[in-house]
This record gives sequence, structure tokens and C-alpha cells, in this order.
Amino acid sequence: MIPARGSRHRGRGCRENADTGAAWSLLAAVAVVALAGSGTGCASSGVELAREQARQQSAWSALVAPARRDATRTLSWDAALEQMRGHNTKVRAADLDVSRAMEAVEQVKRSLIPTANFEAGYERLFTSGSNLSFEPFTFAGTLFFDVPGLFNYRVRYEAAVLTLTHARLVRETVWRGQVIALYRAMEEGRELQERAARLERAGSALDALAASAPNATAGERGDLAEAGKELSKRRAEWLARAGEVLGLQGARVEFSGTGVPPLPYGDPDGRPRAEQLAQLPLRLAALDLLALRARQLGITLQQWPEIDASVSSPTLYESGPGQGSYWSPRQLFAGVDALWTLDTQGRHASDKRLLAGETSYRREVLEQEAAASASKLRAALDGLARTDRKLEIVEQSLSSAGASFRPELLDARKSLLAERLDWRLTIWFFDDTQWPHVST
Repeated sequence: MIPARGSRHRGRGCRENADTGAAWSLLAAVAVVALAGSGTGCASSGVELAREQARQQSAWSALVAPARRDATRTLSWDAALEQMRGHNTKVRAADLDVSRAMEAVEQVKRSLIPTANFEAGYERLFTSGSNLSFEPFTFAGTLFFDVPGLFNYRVRYEAAVLTLTHARLVRETVWRGQVIALYRAMEEGRELQERAARLERAGSALDALAASAPNATAGERGDLAEAGKELSKRRAEWLARAGEVLGLQGARVEFSGTGVPPLPYGDPDGRPRAEQLAQLPLRLAALDLLALRARQLGITLQQWPEIDASVSSPTLYESGPGQGSYWSPRQLFAGVDALWTLDTQGRHASDKRLLAGETSYRREVLEQEAAASASKLRAALDGLARTDRKLEIVEQSLSSAGASFRPELLDARKSLLAERLDWRLTIWFFDDTQWPHVST
């Protein structure tokens, strides 16, 4: 290593006094303020806060201003998926977790790269008497190699890989949930459009009758107006849900229906068995249990002796006032240290007891979650079969029913179709084979 020479004199300017025990968020805020003040002088945190609040106020004023009637955005299935990938907050949060985990894996690899430090300085020496001597500038560079033990490096790397795997599985879970929410939003939007079209046709029919029987249509117009209000309320609620899924809060959206994939499981013979499904939650559960075993191993390893091996090198090159020195292989030093700490305070035993309790609790939670998923999946498969049988009976009745019975049968069919959609969406979430074409 090349050590630095001399003391360093730091220029004084505007400095913030920071408590070493302050929270990270406060330190980050101070750093932002310091960066903001670097080009405009030393601005206090209060001034910067006021400026930022003014900018937020300007944006807020634009949001609460009288709304313009923006053009309606019409989205196909693929366009809606793309919009959701880039702007859905839940999906983006899961993406950020994956990015952090990927960086952690790369950081483990980059930890093998040596670090380089460079330092320069100027010294002025005041000697006794009236003579003054000036030493020249000094420059030093340091290379630090951190070569971890094979076991240590492998543990760090595998821990980072497992964290990345967990983040990807969580992102996949979030993505599936949001895609199903989008599918529901599209179906609900289609239903609202059909209902609006029926109300419009009913209004046109009343207009046609108004000339010949104005009194007879008054009651129907009142019912039609109430239905229109209810439809407007449902549409506003639907727009809020669709905007949250798409990341377009407050926007006017419509779905064209283009490219919407047909839901599988329409054919009873092609439906998967329950044991073939739910592989994603099973992988997450296995990962949780593996993490607990890794923690148990870590507690055990803490009781082992610590062995540190080091190799130090003297100065490669050093230049000072009137002198210089070069690296010599005779000045290499190697050493090995071993340290074993007796657990007199019982910390390891306490950690083992706490982890044993946590492991038992976590296993029970995973078993309960698995039982709940299995019950939900069995209910979906069985419910879909029952709904199919009921729907078949209703369809047969419609083909031969009189006019007085048709409205009731049509309502029953509509309810059964909605129920059938729910069952199929539940099965879709757990079926890994159906997700590669809509993966993130």
C-alpha cells in the first residue's frame, strides 16, 4: 500500500452540524440541501423547504383547478399491459425491489475489485527561529485488496441470489394480481358500455312515445333518470379502479377489447388438476424455509473461531522533500490471527431460542396460507363445474321459455356468467402454464 503523507487542511465554508446518531432520512435531507446550495451559496434547510413547497403548491394548484374535459384514451389489451408495466405503483415497487436485489448480487462480485484512494496535500512547516521552510506538494495513492475467504464469499453470494429470487417471485405475484385486476376492469367496462347502450335505446323509445302519450311515459322517464344516475356513479367508481391499475388516476379511459386473451378452462376436460397448480406460492414458501435454515446456520457459525489472514505491502513509491523510497519485497508481511469468543452472556443460546420460536411460527403461518390457497383453489374448480351445470340448464330453459319467463332467465344467466368469470380468474392466477405470454 502507498500511505498518505502529511496532514490535510480543509477549507472552511458553510457547514451543517450533523449529529452522528441522526436518522438516515435526516442525513439525506441535509445532503440534498447541501447539493442545492452548492450553486447558490449556503442556503438553509428552511429556505430550501420553502422553495420545494412552492413547487409542490404550483403542481397542486394545477391538479385542483377546474377540470378540463380531456380526450378519452382508448387502450387495447397490449397497450393497457404496457401502461401498467410502466406506471402501476405496485408493479413499479416490485420492480425496484428486483433492481436492488440485482445490484446486491453484482456488488458481491464487485467487492473483489480493489479500491484505489488518492490524496494530495501541501505542507508548510514553521521551525523554531525566523527560518521558514516549505515542503513541496505530496501525493499518495492506496490500493486495498479485500480477498474474502471462500466460504465467506460463497455465503454472501448465495444470500444475495436468494434475495433476488425472492424479489422476482414477489414481483410475479404482484404482476399476476394486477393483470387479473385489469382483466376484471375490462370486463366491467364492457358491461357498463352495454348498460349505457340499453339506457340510450330505452330513452330513444320513450322519445318516440312522448308525442302520442306524454303522461304514460312520465313514470318511465323518472325510472330511466334514476338508472342513469346509478350508471354514472358506477362508472366513476370504475374509472377510479381502472386508473389505479393503469397508473392513470383521474384520466378518462376506455378499453377497445382488442387483443384481450380468452380465458382458459372453458372446456371441463382441459382443466388442470389442483395438484398441478399453485407452484408460485409453493416456491415462495420453500424460499422462506430455506432462509430460516440459513439463519440457523449463521448462528452456529458465530460460535466458530474467527480466523483472519492478512498480507501487507510497504510503500510502492513515496516521494518527499529531498527523499524517495521504493517498494522492496523484503518488507512484505504476512500474518494469521485466530479469535474465539466464549459466549458468557448467552447471546447465541438466546438467538437459537428466538429463531426456534420464529421457525415454528413461520411454519404454521405457511401451512395455514397453503391450506387457505388449497381451499380457494378447490372451491374454484368445484364451483366452476357447478356453475357450468347450472348455466347449461338455464340455456336449455331459454330455448323453450315463454316471453314472460325470459327476463328472469336472462338475469340468471348473467349472474352465472359473472360467477363463472370469477372462478376462472381464480384458477388462472395459480396456473403457471398460462403466464409466460403476459409475464413482466
